[in-house]
Parts: sequence; C-alpha cells; structure tokens
Amino acid sequence: MNFLLCAVCGLINPVNNMVNVKAGQCLGTARGALVNYAGATVLSLLVVLLTGHGSQLSPAYIASVPWYLYLGSVCGLTALAIIIKATPKSGALVSSVCLIIGSMGMSMLLDYVFSGLFSWRKVLGILLVIGGVAWKQAACKGL
Repeated sequence: MNFLLCAVCGLINPVNNMVNVKAGQCLGTARGALVNYAGATVLSLLVVLLTGHGSQLSPAYIASVPWYLYLGSVCGLTALAIIIKATPKSGALVSSVCLIIGSMGMSMLLDYVFSGLFSWRKVLGILLVIGGVAWKQAACKGL
C-alpha cells in the first residue's frame, strides 16, 4: 500500500510543481509561494479541526514542538521557490527528474548518517539517472 501511495504522490508532484510555476509566473516567486502555503494552511487547519485535534492549536502546544520540526516548512518553501524559478527554464520532465536525483542523493546520505546503510548500487543508479538527463539535454541541443 505504501508503494501505491508513493506512486500517487509521484503523480501529484509534477502537477503541483507546474501549478506553482504558473502561480510564480503570474504573481512572482514570493507571492506565488505565499498562495501555495496559504492554501495548504487552510486545508491543514480544516483537517486538524475535522479530525478532532483542534486542542493542538493552542499556543502552549505549538510552543512545545521541538524547533527543528519547523525546518520542514523552511525546506519546503526553499524547494518551492527553486521550482518556481528553475522549471520554466528546464521544463517539467527535467525538473521532475532532477528532483528525483536530489531526493535519492539526500535519502542515501540520510540512510547512511542515521542507519549506517550504504550501497554502491544506489550510487550507480543515481549516476545512471544523471547520465540519462545529460543525454536527453544533449539530444535536445542536437549534439
């Protein structure tokens, strides 16, 4: 089931990226990101309220959350701004593949740091994906 959910996320992500790119082109990077996060905040608030976790909205509860858990929003906002800026120049396919390359590389590093897991096959896989992107880009330039 988790693989299916991840595949659904993979289907949604490029659509999300392109909607954010269009918002950024229409409104500017910062305002496009704000529209995205404002919408996500409203939806998140509704989910919290509808699931009966409204008491977790108190300032005391929010202050008790470890500071580093807020880094997710910082990383997300940074990634969103980069997507808004880079995707129009690279295209949706290359942008999505580069996101996958970065995700794979960071995931591999985190697996190593937190679990001691490392595999040269994973490194080779990432290098093959990078080679595929480079080949696609070279083919598009007529090389």
